[in-house]
This record gives sequence, structure tokens and C-alpha cells, in this order.
Amino acid sequence: YFDSEELDFLQQYLSKEPERSKLRLRGYPTHDGKENYSQFLEIKGKADSVSSKRRVAITPQHRELLLKGHALPCDTALALVNPQMSQKKLSDRVSDINKLWRRHRPLPRIRTVYQRQAYEVGDLRVTLDTGLTMESMVPFDEEKTLDRIDAPGWSCIDNTMLLFDLQKDIIV
Repeated sequence: YFDSEELDFLQQYLSKEPERSKLRLRGYPTHDGKENYSQFLEIKGKADSVSSKRRVAITPQHRELLLKGHALPCDTALALVNPQMSQKKLSDRVSDINKLWRRHRPLPRIRTVYQRQAYEVGDLRVTLDTGLTMESMVPFDEEKTLDRIDAPGWSCIDNTMLLFDLQKDIIV
């Protein structure tokens, strides 16, 4: 997950702003028997109570640019890994991503790894995640960071920030 130096996306979530966003990289193992991953850059958003997810497939080179703080280029390589999208749709999506990128100047903040099992019955989809691990991608001053977050349930373990949902006993 990416967030700004001031943790803008996290603050939007904690204050339950009706319109909020977050940026994340997602990787899914491919089924070719090799250690390859399909990679995506996603904007997850919420407007009032409606959630949305917009994403683009990216190359490993795009991933490296993003991790170094650069915006996403709308180049030939990006078009090649997004053959299902028209050039206009891809250009519009990259423009939306880069507007958010320029406004918040995000950095990689949290790396989350888990194993997912998905079950589908008709229109119902349920996922179970196991082996959840989270690690901070940047060192932070625990006291300074926790002071910025005005919410109960936060703690820091080995430079990793965790939010415990005290109502549901879940780590977010």
C-alpha cells in the first residue's frame, strides 16, 4: 500500500470521509509453473457508500518506478500488458492514477502478504485469507507517527504499524 508522508489515505479511512481513496500494488501468481506474478496498480475508492476499484496491469519496470516515487508512464509497455483496454480508457485511467499520485506524493508504506482461498456460489464470492503478514516499507518514528493518528487501537511492533479493530478482533 502507498500513502503520503502525512498518511492522507489512512487519515481519510479513520475519519470515515465519505469520499476516500487508496493506492496499492497487487501481485498474483501466474499459473505457468514459474515464479511469475501478474502485477497491477489499483485505486480503491469510496464515494458515499459505493466502493470502486480501478486498476491497470503493470510491468516489473513500472513497479520499480512506482516504488521509487515516480508517476506511472502511459507508454507502449503499459499498453502491451493491458490489451483488453482501449488506448483512451488506458490513458484516462493512468491520468486518474497520476492526479492522485501528484496530489499525495505517495511512498510505499505497508507490504501485506497472505494466502487467499476464494469460493464462489452464484453471485456470492467469499475469500479467506491466511498467513497474513504486514511489514513497514519505510522506517518511522513510532511516537511521531502514532501522534498523527487520533484513533484507539493502534500499536507498533518491530517498526510495523498495526490497527486492531477492537470491535471485531481483526487486524486491518
